[in-house]
Amino acid sequence: MTPRDDPDVTDPLEAVAVSCPAGPEALEAMATAFVEEFLSQGLPPERVVALFRDPFYAAPHGVWRARGEAYVRSLVARARRPGRAVQGGQ
Repeated sequence: MTPRDDPDVTDPLEAVAVSCPAGPEALEAMATAFVEEFLSQGLPPERVVALFRDPFYAAPHGVWRARGEAYVRSLVARARRPGRAVQGGQ
């Protein structure tokens, strides 16, 4: 294993992450993707909201801290509307 600041560029399985600057619309897109993914896994809406509350799930929890529970609940409700592709977690 190489040090974090010296990645092995020849290793296709080496984990590499970069941050990308983005505006507020990116936070909504990311949060919506989380909600749709959790619902598609069959989680009920209340469990989805609970995952956003849980600090173990750093990115969803960051959305919850930044925008609040009402915002997360509105994303869940919007994702469950009839006609949406993701309808899991009935």
